[in-house]
Amino acid sequence: MNLNKIGKLGEDIAVKFLKGKGFEVLNRNYLKKLGEIDIVAKKLGIYHFIEVKAVSREIIDNKPVKGDFVEPEENMHRDKIRRLANAIEIFLESNKVSCERFTFDLFVVYIDIKQKKVLVKVYEDFPLFI
Repeated sequence: MNLNKIGKLGEDIAVKFLKGKGFEVLNRNYLKKLGEIDIVAKKLGIYHFIEVKAVSREIIDNKPVKGDFVEPEENMHRDKIRRLANAIEIFLESNKVSCERFTFDLFVVYIDIKQKKVLVKVYEDFPLFI
């Protein structure tokens, strides 16, 4: 499975996960010139801007196998965070959302293709500022 398919599958899994937790999914792949947000969701009046990092990795005992891999959360580098912050700011302004009513969450989705297993790791309120 290629990287684009893994990414799309990871986002689909994240959406299903969110809906199962009572979130309303408002937007997927909110794309603006200055950045993109994978998922915009809302629950209890709070907007959640979600970045999804999906990787194909073997899962044993409900844990991803570690190796010589860069962990997906380590790919949240300065430029990526800046682009996300820009897209979030545009979304907030264009939808007239109060700055106190949002959070940025990082979802890491591990997909074990051979065993058809999935593991979702959620980092709530991930820092947008470095």
